Amino acid sequence: VDDAIRNLRARGVIYERGTVKGLCLWPHTSVNLDELFSKAVEVSSSYGDGIKRLCDNVLSEHLVPRAFYARTGTLRYAAVKLVPACALDDLLANQPKLQGKGPDLNLRVILPADRAQQRYAREKLGQQNANLAVGLFVAVVDPPDQAAIALTDLIAWEWVMRNTPQLSGDRYAREEVTRQINQAKRNLRIRLGGLDNLAIPTGKNFEWFYSGTSSAKQLATGRELLTFLGNRCEIIYSKAPKVLNELINRRSPSSAAVGARTKLAEAMATASYKSHLGMDDTKRPAEMALYLSILRQGGFHVETDSGWMFRVPTPAEDRCNFLPSIALITDTLTAKGIDALVPVPEILQALSLPPFGVREGLQPFILAIYLATHHQRVALYEDGTYLHEVGGDVFLRITKEPEFFSLQYCELSGVRADVFSKLLRLLQIDARDATKTDLIDLVRPLAVFIGREVPEYCRKTNNLPAAAVAVRRALLDGREPVKLVFTTLPEACGLPPIGGDGLKTPNELAARLRTALNEIRTAYPKLINRLRNAICAAFDVEAETPLARRNIGDRAAQLAAAVTEPALKAFALRLADTALDERAWVESVANLLARKSPERWLDNDETEFHHQLEIAAGRFKRTEMTFIGTTRKLNGHACRIAITKSDGSEVGDLVDWNGMDENRIGPVEMEIQQILSKHGRHGLAAAMRAIWTELNAVEKSKKT
Repeated sequence: VDDAIRNLRARGVIYERGTVKGLCLWPHTSVNLDELFSKAVEVSSSYGDGIKRLCDNVLSEHLVPRAFYARTGTLRYAAVKLVPACALDDLLANQPKLQGKGPDLNLRVILPADRAQQRYAREKLGQQNANLAVGLFVAVVDPPDQAAIALTDLIAWEWVMRNTPQLSGDRYAREEVTRQINQAKRNLRIRLGGLDNLAIPTGKNFEWFYSGTSSAKQLATGRELLTFLGNRCEIIYSKAPKVLNELINRRSPSSAAVGARTKLAEAMATASYKSHLGMDDTKRPAEMALYLSILRQGGFHVETDSGWMFRVPTPAEDRCNFLPSIALITDTLTAKGIDALVPVPEILQALSLPPFGVREGLQPFILAIYLATHHQRVALYEDGTYLHEVGGDVFLRITKEPEFFSLQYCELSGVRADVFSKLLRLLQIDARDATKTDLIDLVRPLAVFIGREVPEYCRKTNNLPAAAVAVRRALLDGREPVKLVFTTLPEACGLPPIGGDGLKTPNELAARLRTALNEIRTAYPKLINRLRNAICAAFDVEAETPLARRNIGDRAAQLAAAVTEPALKAFALRLADTALDERAWVESVANLLARKSPERWLDNDETEFHHQLEIAAGRFKRTEMTFIGTTRKLNGHACRIAITKSDGSEVGDLVDWNGMDENRIGPVEMEIQQILSKHGRHGLAAAMRAIWTELNAVEKSKKT
């Protein structure tokens, strides 16, 4: 009996009668649910007609043709919305377009209020069938009378739950309202007949209207509809890549996929000549999976007689169907004219639209492939500045902030092409692909030269001929390869622009350009040579002498072992360093004196170096004089004193008190200190005059 009672209570058949603990067939509640429900129905009736409420409150599940996903590797979906028949004209006037960011297909289910609206909707769609937007599919179903009634009950019970505060203190009433809401949801789902999820087979056939057909197509819900949508995706997105790698072929790739994509882009830029782009082919990290499924499978990275390289595959080799996307990028770049800068977001947007529909995770990688296969014709810019190489860091910035990047298609023809080819030969620059000599073949080596091969000093010094300074400014300030090669560089060399009525032969340009580049390249070695000569001159050593550095080093080594003053000792140790080669030795001394590496010097740093060298060398030689003619090494007991008058006359002497009677020196030192302390600068002046008189007399006696 107890088990039966518990079962009946759980099913809501019998209820407990409060404190008396008896049983009854209705709950103990103080809330009149029938009255509240009637009021809710009355209130909800003001929300509009039942069909419109049904469309506003029922959300249909998206449809995913998974067979299409298995064939192509791209997961596409169709967004389903219910539309009242009274809004059909508005739908046809404002048809949803495929934007590349939202759904891949748009399904609209027209719900008529009666048979007359149903007939009107079908006739209207039959007339407008050819004018429907691509990717839009419209069906007209039977009037959902029962579903509208079921929705009314659901809305009414939900209103009761929201607008009845007494339910918070009446558990039985609250449970009853919850049960009624759940029951209303089940009834609504049943009355909808599968309109909330067209992927479920219900045995019903709907007429679908779409562009490209003269009549509607009867399709059953479930598999038949999904198969049809998959086939339409293949038609609408016929030029989409087929990449069976869900790691990257998706709208929002994971952090692991982004990292793998960035690493692979880095390898594409730095190791294109290596097998597997230099990766270990015995391991299978995420980047290797991308390489094998796209670059190798798609025929982009191949081995030729000259080694591994990137190239555009033939149609027969294009197993991933990338050629349409590659052609689209070229068309987008050339649509605005040769040499025009095209923002990267514009290219990515074109890839996302039909008939391409490239996913966001794959778009940047297609861009990297395009740059690798069209490196001779395409220039990449960041904030208007040309980038000669696309490494992993640049690629990562493109994916995060594409609005700051642009591409430029550089193509040569006519007089420019002829002059450019001759210019490459005269400058002895080899094209990466001899069959496709293009502008970037010259611009990239020049950019590498001025940006990497020469130190910072060469990019800043004005100690160059005027033509070399002009060429350097053109290379540093150049933003557009075409303008740089055909206008700016010739003008920097004092020549007219190439092409048109300008320069027709490149011989003079090549000669002047070689001279200017050589001046820029040798500016730093010339600086090092000047510094070496200055060091030798400061120590009274002939710079041309083979043993000049050894002579200075030996003297410095002897002095370094004796002195303790930090600055002078550091200077002597740098001079005495024999482990460095000639250039590094000069750089070490110059770095100490100017407190900056010579590679980063400005012209005023060289002036500062000469000033500090004069001071340091003077101290060095004066200290060195303190032990000339003695057999002992310096021990701090010798001092050279010199006094120079304003007329230029000078007297000096070396005083070595090592070995003198300290008993005689000490008292005299104390007397002098007392005099100086007592008389201040007057005492110092008197001491200098006395010392001058004494030293001058000694020198005169030496001369006589």
